[in-house]
Amino acid sequence: MAESDGNQYMLKVPGGVYLLLIESVFFSMSYFGNINPHPLGLVSGLSVSLLAMAAFCLIFHFQRFLAILFLLSYVLFSSFLIVTNWWYFQYFQSYYNYKVIGYGVDLIESARAVGVFNYKFEVFLFIFLVAFALVAAIIMLMRSVARKHNYLVSSFFLAIFGLACLYTSNISLASFKKIGMPILKPSYVHPVHAFFIDDDVDFSTEFGSVAYFSNLNTLSKKVGVYDFEKANYNVIYVMLESTRTSLVGDNHSRGSLTPNLDGLARSLVVSREFYANSNYTIKGELASWCGIFDHNAKPPISKSTDAIKRLQCLPKILAERGYETAYFHGNTGSFNSRKEFLPVVGFEHLYFPEDDASSRELPKIGWGISDEYMYQYMLDTLLSKSDRPFFAHFMTVSSHYPFGWDWGIPTPIAGHPNPKSQSEVYENYKNAVFYEDYALGKFWAAFKESPLYKNTIVVITADHGVWVFDDEENKSLIQKNEEFFRVPLLIYHPDIKEPVELTDTASQIDLPETVLNMLGIKDYDDFFVGKNLFETVENPWAIMMKQGDIVVRKNDTICYVEGAGCAGIQQDCVAIEYGELLPDINKLQRCQKITGDLLQDGGAVLSPQPADPDLMDKAFSLIRYHNKKVFMD
Repeated sequence: MAESDGNQYMLKVPGGVYLLLIESVFFSMSYFGNINPHPLGLVSGLSVSLLAMAAFCLIFHFQRFLAILFLLSYVLFSSFLIVTNWWYFQYFQSYYNYKVIGYGVDLIESARAVGVFNYKFEVFLFIFLVAFALVAAIIMLMRSVARKHNYLVSSFFLAIFGLACLYTSNISLASFKKIGMPILKPSYVHPVHAFFIDDDVDFSTEFGSVAYFSNLNTLSKKVGVYDFEKANYNVIYVMLESTRTSLVGDNHSRGSLTPNLDGLARSLVVSREFYANSNYTIKGELASWCGIFDHNAKPPISKSTDAIKRLQCLPKILAERGYETAYFHGNTGSFNSRKEFLPVVGFEHLYFPEDDASSRELPKIGWGISDEYMYQYMLDTLLSKSDRPFFAHFMTVSSHYPFGWDWGIPTPIAGHPNPKSQSEVYENYKNAVFYEDYALGKFWAAFKESPLYKNTIVVITADHGVWVFDDEENKSLIQKNEEFFRVPLLIYHPDIKEPVELTDTASQIDLPETVLNMLGIKDYDDFFVGKNLFETVENPWAIMMKQGDIVVRKNDTICYVEGAGCAGIQQDCVAIEYGELLPDINKLQRCQKITGDLLQDGGAVLSPQPADPDLMDKAFSLIRYHNKKVFMD
């Protein structure tokens, strides 16, 4: 009788309870080993658990072994998504969804950064707990032989409740989509939920007159301009991977890491307040060629090449005027779909030596062929070109995250860590900047001795910064943003014989019009939203995006969205403490007036300013409009 009573007791407990035991582990640990601090994330996790329980109960009612198979599949799938998303967020600052399956090559390439994964202990603990709970659940399920209880009613209610939770959370997510907030960050959604979210936004009903967005140009009323004579000069873009201004010249407190950049800055055109528009390499490239803002918290435009309807970019404009256009990169052409995307932008010739079978013999550092080799390869290729002028872009790769490479040269930081730094990645990053400067110096020496020096404009800048810092605990969000987004910009023009300092706030979207004006081409002065850097404007501005977060600078005022828990590259920096729904993005807005330079120790004084809703609204609108402009007829 006792045994029978025990069996009856077990059978009165729905089989989904065993799944709930495992789900409790997922529910409590899916946020980097912690309980999710955001209400929407909790609802998302609960809805996933309830739907899984409902499915399990229904299957178990009809077939025990099929239910066990479902349990195994679901647990393995969930565990895989949770663990891989911890790494994915650390690297990309977002969760991934089903669309990422189509980006398989990119994920394989990105795995080069797995060596600095921050959650090794949490992963070990998570896997141990999941394995223990799974074994216990299967043993209990195997002992359950009778299935005479009807689980259909309970499963029906569980499914309805779960669907209601999903519906509610998707309504909330829709509000974040409209304002450009990070819709796939771990504080908002459970990894399983995130995997199935469709992050498309319907642009067709969201926007009014295009004239509204052109109003942002009134911030930059022209008050002076430097005129260039028309000339068919060659143009070379050099975009330095992950090189930020905070480690250039006297901005680095322990001595310069960039003697070559410092030397060039004393003789070329230099912009002192130049910002990256994004935290993503190909988005920075797109801004510097096409003068537009790529998607904020979504995959780059390059992943949707077939859907692009309108994209007018510098390489394409120059190609139509008889220029040869060429792109050089030490990584593979498949990463970020560059081989498919670059011809749309206007590049005729694509050079990816790592794609060749002979690349095994070429020197490599980190993610691809070394920058030293690629600089020389580019120079030799361009010197062999015909008499046609050319536009060439070189994206360096050796200094790519996580920076722990064998540089092949003595580096200044080895064995001498900064006692203020809590991050080995930051120390390695300084070595990367040192190597980047070393390779650039070798290129510049060879370039000066070549015939190209007399008829080639060279633009030297960077794609973005890196979210790692020294003395991180004592840095404010505004200081971190400044270090992250501010990048070098140096311009060599054969006709400019004296050093020139540009002091207006500027960003990557200003480069297309600037280059065209340096070539004496005036046809596009009103086409790009960016400005010519050689114009003096009344209210210079820049917009910076980082996976949903934005920062807007106008003159000496910076406005930004203030979040909580910003403690490094793996943390969610937006809206954790501000509730589930944000009816007005301006409630999170903070503005500060800056007197001095934020990159100089003790050189800046911050004064709180009233929020500027109109400025922030226009910034968000301009970003969304650019995304619409590319894909709409």
